[in-house]
Amino acid sequence: MKIQPYKLSWLFLGLTAATMGLVAPALADVEIARRWAITAPTIDGVVSPGEWNYANVTLIGHGQMRTMNDGSYLYILLDVLDDTVADNILTGPFSGDFFTIDVDKDLNRAVTPNVDFTYATCQDGRTFVKSTRLSLNTSTGCQSVNPNSLGARGFGPTLSSATPHRFWELRLSFDELGVDPTTWTTSAGSVPKVRINVCVFSLNPSFTSCQPDPTFSPDNSNMYQLDLATAPSFPPGSTGPVFAGVGLVPFNYIDSAGYANIDISGYYSATNAPFGGSLNVFGNWNTLRFAYGAARYRVLYSKDGGPYTRLKQTWTNFKFNGLVWVPNAIGPDVNDSYPVPPPWELWYLPNLLISWQTAAGFADGTYNLRLQLLNSSGVVLASPPGNSLTLFVDNTPPVPTINNMFYDGSIVCECGIVTQGDCFTPPLIFRGFTFDITVNDPNGALGTYALSYTYGNNHSGGITSESYAAGHVNQDGPERWNGITSGIIPPFPPFCAPVSCAYTFFLSASSRIQNGYGLVFPYVDYKKSLTILRGTGAGSINCP
Repeated sequence: MKIQPYKLSWLFLGLTAATMGLVAPALADVEIARRWAITAPTIDGVVSPGEWNYANVTLIGHGQMRTMNDGSYLYILLDVLDDTVADNILTGPFSGDFFTIDVDKDLNRAVTPNVDFTYATCQDGRTFVKSTRLSLNTSTGCQSVNPNSLGARGFGPTLSSATPHRFWELRLSFDELGVDPTTWTTSAGSVPKVRINVCVFSLNPSFTSCQPDPTFSPDNSNMYQLDLATAPSFPPGSTGPVFAGVGLVPFNYIDSAGYANIDISGYYSATNAPFGGSLNVFGNWNTLRFAYGAARYRVLYSKDGGPYTRLKQTWTNFKFNGLVWVPNAIGPDVNDSYPVPPPWELWYLPNLLISWQTAAGFADGTYNLRLQLLNSSGVVLASPPGNSLTLFVDNTPPVPTINNMFYDGSIVCECGIVTQGDCFTPPLIFRGFTFDITVNDPNGALGTYALSYTYGNNHSGGITSESYAAGHVNQDGPERWNGITSGIIPPFPPFCAPVSCAYTFFLSASSRIQNGYGLVFPYVDYKKSLTILRGTGAGSINCP
């Protein structure tokens, strides 16, 4: 049966869609296994050798879908093998080949207005756009995608067929999909996933295919569940003999002071970065079991060179039962030890030694971890070589403060109304706003700070910014940047408001603290507001 693309009337034009007359049965999701992208594909409309070889393959109507992810993006190749005619791109309804991918962003198995959305091709000639769903059968028109998301259409051979055919390459930003990799260390009760429905349309030969819901306006109850890979194979030679790494950071990219230093394109980047939040510490289960004879292990920690203490935590990992991933609580036994899983068990986070919630009662400082191995009888075994992992743990965010605002050198009172005079009077008089700011990071882990403003109907602008990488590396000691105290910004010229309006000024800061998947404190801010009226002459300050 050929399904007519009723959804196009609203997807591309922002109108109301007709009711399909077809209701997808209430079925369980079609689960697609996770696959880590060892190398990110280039989204250019050309399937180069090796780009998609490692992706997971799912059969769809008239072709295949290949999927994989890394720590930032979901990659999709829609390989429409049966579309062997290179039709033009859309310039009107049904005038060329196109695709749609519906996304259940909040994972609630229903259409959530202004949250869920659709990736697609637009009839105005744009290859890759999105539209926000307003209800089951209505949506906005074509909108721009997140700047980090990319899409390209191609026609030619792929690794699935040497016969030239239509295909679509996509790189979907986790931020746009609603995926937060920093939560991969927590026990959310389900595996990390993305839910989508996929449609492809070919003009010549003529066919339309949507799956797993056969409609162009899915109700999101039955979709593909793309499980996300969270633990890649670490780069060769980057792991230690006992500890493999933390999150995506391999053991050999953690320096002797306990900071992450890694910059692998398409994989993970961190510079002089402390560890914080919940930390997935990986090892190698099979090495512990077969090389060292361990059936169980204890995790010991020493803080700032002090005595070793048993680290007792409970976390969730997911074991595959042949059909689904089942959550399992992993915790210490009466002897404070954890099991080494047998090799035939399949776990979502393989080789996870401990998920350490460092923010729960662990003070900032330098921690050394080591394992104490036990055999099946509970006898303590000899410590293996290289049994040490040092992490500098920091769970203190930076503190930004706008101490004072000045107009033409005079302090602006809280909720003040400033009449801004002439910004420049020749030859050397400059008038405007300056700001006395403090950005304090007590552990020297400041990453960036920036002063910006908003006004009116979503207008905004930047005033000044600085970063650790650009001019402040090791400024306050090894691997430290403490910030700025009572600094006056901008240095020159002062800020002048573009229009008369109510303004809010934001002093934001981010920390280099990360958990192996992303930043723990990517944004903290301090706000001050006032009203600015543009005038002439010297201007004035009025306090309420």
